[in-house]
Amino acid sequence: MSMEGTNKEQKAKKKPAEHGKYEMKRKGLPRTKKKVLLPVNLTKLKQSNMITTMQADYSITHQRILITLIDKLQPHINGIINGYRQYEKLDLFEDFERDTHIRIKIPIKDFGIPTGSYGKFREALLNIASIPVEFDTTDPETGREMWGFSGFFSAYMHKEKYNREVHIVIQKDIAKKVVFALTGYTQYYKEIALSSSNKYTPRIYMLISSWKSKGGFSIKYEKFRKLLGVGDKYQDYWSFYKRAIRPVYEELFEKADVWFEVAEIYDQESDKNPSLLSFKVVRGIMTAKEQEQLKIQSKNLYEMWIRHLHLKNEQAEDVLRFLTIENYSEITNKTIELHQYLNEHRKDISNPSNYFFKALMNALCPDSENELV
Repeated sequence: MSMEGTNKEQKAKKKPAEHGKYEMKRKGLPRTKKKVLLPVNLTKLKQSNMITTMQADYSITHQRILITLIDKLQPHINGIINGYRQYEKLDLFEDFERDTHIRIKIPIKDFGIPTGSYGKFREALLNIASIPVEFDTTDPETGREMWGFSGFFSAYMHKEKYNREVHIVIQKDIAKKVVFALTGYTQYYKEIALSSSNKYTPRIYMLISSWKSKGGFSIKYEKFRKLLGVGDKYQDYWSFYKRAIRPVYEELFEKADVWFEVAEIYDQESDKNPSLLSFKVVRGIMTAKEQEQLKIQSKNLYEMWIRHLHLKNEQAEDVLRFLTIENYSEITNKTIELHQYLNEHRKDISNPSNYFFKALMNALCPDSENELV
């Protein structure tokens, strides 16, 4: 960050906002409106939102290990997303049916460790099990919301010189939640998450990726600090912003498929730290492959809406405006659900085109606040 930019941001002023609050917006980088050039071969990962919102003070190397593990779990995660509702039938769990843990073997080369960083990698493997992690989860007996405190997983390596594998060991109960994605899942690009030099970039990149179909979200400042695992560091907001927000913004701005702008919300004009952070999620231009994929998906859904839900052409076109790659699966499932409902309640629906148009629009554009409390 340049000295001139730093001074301008530090002098930013709070302005009155809704509900008696005060808002401050920091000056961002000037938009170039150039096409975002992403790598040609990108690996899209899906992970449980429990991982996206977990709270841990992970280094860049720890996060590289985590992301590589998520990559290896993709066949199992996709199996659940694509309709397998019993995790016991997945090979991952069948192989360890009588154990309390599962074990995953990953070749060292798959972690993409930079030359000269093997020592840091080995050290990270040794201590990752001792780093406390907090999960948003529920009590398995009562269903009530609760915090889960645990090391996420353990890692082992053979001492033999030519055995080049890492063994990841995870408690089976944790693995179930990671794979089953009961709280929904986040999609992001592996290569972008791994290309960062700031330890906070992968975490924030995952978080904003989970909200890109909604366009933004708000999160309590203290919760955001916990999510990044900053602990007692950067007690005043300006220090936190300079070290944990602005560097991430600059790493992602017009270099990733998604980046962000942030505004601070203060309860009182005299407050030094905000109570809330409001993130606007900015999407980059889709890759050619994504554009072609969305074109095919749009055509398929358009025909389903006309043929099975009896939408008028203009209604189907209105709904398509809100379709994205991220919400395609959700809207496809909603379309199938509505078609089944029509078959069962045909006599009760006097105007199917209007009825199902409203149902689809409500699914795509819910009225609820995008707030991550």
